[in-house]
Amino acid sequence: GDEDWYRFTLTSARRVVMTAGNLPADARLELRSTCGTLLAASDHAGTRFEQLVRRLKPGTYRLRVVADGGARADQPYIVRFRQLASGAPVLSSRATRSGSQVRLVGEVINNTGAAAGRVTVTATFLSASGKTVATLQGLAFADRLADGAVTPFQLSGTVPAYAAVRLSTTAAAATGAPSLAVTSLVYSPGPGGTTLEQGTVKNTGSTTARSVAVARTWYGAHGEVLDVGWSSAAPSMLAPGEVGAFTVTRPAGLATLQATATAWRAML
Repeated sequence: GDEDWYRFTLTSARRVVMTAGNLPADARLELRSTCGTLLAASDHAGTRFEQLVRRLKPGTYRLRVVADGGARADQPYIVRFRQLASGAPVLSSRATRSGSQVRLVGEVINNTGAAAGRVTVTATFLSASGKTVATLQGLAFADRLADGAVTPFQLSGTVPAYAAVRLSTTAAAATGAPSLAVTSLVYSPGPGGTTLEQGTVKNTGSTTARSVAVARTWYGAHGEVLDVGWSSAAPSMLAPGEVGAFTVTRPAGLATLQATATAWRAML
């Protein structure tokens, strides 16, 4: 079996993101202590990316990438390591342009050390000389984020030609939120090469949930966000134990996406 080892050292307690992507074979990503003790592992079936997000104490750690089932592959893959800033940093983002319209999608993670409320995302578009040419602002999806939780965002608007974009975030104070769970998900062909992702969401808590919606985040081979979509449930108000239906349209061209994740929103 093929395996590779990597080492990193933290001088202070930090939340870090460790990713193995563009995998040519089914592989497992392991986080181990300096003496080799297994601390955490990511092991999905197939060649989708493997990712670990952990808050770690100061010290030296090792990452092990090992092919499952004794497989070998000569093609290169990617290992990424990132120490997260405090607050609600952006994990990854992607901008696309259609004429003068720009759409920016991505994910933020709550790295405040406590629960947080809705995150405001601001995108500042800069010219080659560093001058601001446009600003877009909007709210990320989830109303409430536990410490370490991730939620997608999408911004769109008219933006002139630009050379770079700077993202900043602000998290509101945490509020209470009902407990929701996506209980089913099926796929079917949609118009124009799209895919309909249809399912149900259940209120598993003890309070009524209003304005219930479900979000889908689609990733590339490196764990980067390719696109985001969300839709309200029907009905959008769910009493405890009730179930609503939703349909999110996956854009054409994402038929070979590596992985998906589900998030949900509940506004009291």
